Amino acid sequence: MYVSIDLVKPKWGGEDRKNKWEEYESQLDELLKLYQVDLLSFEQIAEKVNIDWWTVKSLFKAKGVKLISHKERSKTKRAKDYPLLYDLHYIQGLSLDQIYAKYKYSPPYIRQVFRENHTLT
Repeated sequence: MYVSIDLVKPKWGGEDRKNKWEEYESQLDELLKLYQVDLLSFEQIAEKVNIDWWTVKSLFKAKGVKLISHKERSKTKRAKDYPLLYDLHYIQGLSLDQIYAKYKYSPPYIRQVFRENHTLT
């Protein structure tokens, strides 16, 4: 027959239960800088600071941070890159291939940056 075994039951909930994101509340300012200023995605932030991306997202949601869509983030990044790329291409006279070789901005990306932002100057 079967022998009875007493297993230790896992502790669930209780007064001392915390959400995972609460462990990182003290780092909110640094995480926000990565998200809003450096325009990193949740995955990129997670890789950089060694936290699960969903924990970062949960922290931001819990703190009422406005989440940035991928489209909005990409457009903002391109606008941010425009002054540098304009200087490299139109002022310094580097070709798109030379910019790619030295700075790793692809020619299609550079064309998109110019298409979106060229009317701003």
